[in-house]
Amino acid sequence: MNRIYRLLPLYTVIALMLSPADAGETGPQQARSFSVTVPAKGSQTVIVPIAAWGRYSVQSRSEQPIAFSIADRRSGVICRDGDAGERNGRIDMFFDIGDYKITTQGPKNATASATITATPFTYPEGCAPAYLIPCKENRLKLHDLEQCAFWFEAVTDTTIYVEACGRYLEDVRLWRDGDWLVPVRSTRFIARPKPETPLSGVIMTATVPKGNYMIAAYGGKGRDWALKSTDAPLYLQGFLETLDGNVTMAMAIPPKGYVRMKLSSLVRAVVVEEAERKSLYMEIPGYGSDSIFAKSATPRMMLSCRGSGDQTLVISGKPGQRFTVQSIGNAKAIPCRDTGSWWVSSVHTGNFRDQLGASGAIIGIRDSVTPDGRTIPIDSVFAVCADTISPDKEIAKRFNFLSESVLTVYVWVASEGTHWVSPGGVGFSWRFKRYFTREPPNYKEPELCE
Repeated sequence: MNRIYRLLPLYTVIALMLSPADAGETGPQQARSFSVTVPAKGSQTVIVPIAAWGRYSVQSRSEQPIAFSIADRRSGVICRDGDAGERNGRIDMFFDIGDYKITTQGPKNATASATITATPFTYPEGCAPAYLIPCKENRLKLHDLEQCAFWFEAVTDTTIYVEACGRYLEDVRLWRDGDWLVPVRSTRFIARPKPETPLSGVIMTATVPKGNYMIAAYGGKGRDWALKSTDAPLYLQGFLETLDGNVTMAMAIPPKGYVRMKLSSLVRAVVVEEAERKSLYMEIPGYGSDSIFAKSATPRMMLSCRGSGDQTLVISGKPGQRFTVQSIGNAKAIPCRDTGSWWVSSVHTGNFRDQLGASGAIIGIRDSVTPDGRTIPIDSVFAVCADTISPDKEIAKRFNFLSESVLTVYVWVASEGTHWVSPGGVGFSWRFKRYFTREPPNYKEPELCE
């Protein structure tokens, strides 16, 4: 025979002793913990009254493990967990105000008792909801059965990005006005600041209309670490910094073990250098990866990207490890309008065995007035960095050339003459043409040669 147990919290009994006027002054009910003991044998039913909305952890504890399910009047069985005789159950979920039925299932021959508890999630001591500053990494602590929250305002329709990782992080949710759950798309990952201290991560993205929103992170059972530690780190960040084209930055790996940035649509490739050849890993998720390690030929790694503006870059390594990241944009010219001294340099981004050097020119542009009064720009070459060829001087270069690739090389022709290109190794098509800063009217490129 199944027995039904009704669990009444202490404050409900106290409220019955108050006069109606006094009871009205008590304000809204606060979330409370509940606990009831039942026989572990067979099936038992417990009615748990929830007086305050929120996230609770329902757990069963017994020397002879039991499973259980949670049901309400509207939906029936919501979820179940545990394995009778093998593993006690645990369910973390959001409860509305009302009664919930918990049905246990234990071994048929069990002789022990089982305890069912419902524990509300609480804020860590000294932690209160805070304002979410865009692109700032918030570092705090989060244990099991704890929660933390950050607020932000969307002044217009906005696509949000929230990333969190921590030892005990179990879930991240988005709430409109703090009480209306917003469905979002989330992705889980694992960060490893050290091999023995993995962190659980969640990435959440959503497009939301104008309004006030709360980001809430919830703790859980957590990950076991190979080393003995009571640390419970949590790292949470809203939105990502954008890496623009043609930028060089000195950076360091933060305590969570990785850096994540959004790639601008102007970026065509990213180069990362680490002077001491310590392990460093770079990835554009779903697109490509590269790494530096002790036996790398060069302390450098490079990845190309689509330039679509929707890709991210992740660089992982040991916390505190320093490196330099350079983005290569798709601009063919860099304007220099200020007076003074300038230094122009380039970074070799290919294989160190390639013999193709960087080439380019500094072009001066000034306005000129024509006899008929029109103003036109006039270009003049200030300086050139390129290989020189002439009828009595040839050049031979060796480099890696992938299929469906396009390669542009600038050369300086010292004198008139006949010039040709003799491909070696892999076959390719080529054309030799004069360079113009502005192509003349009706200009037609030479045909490709085989």
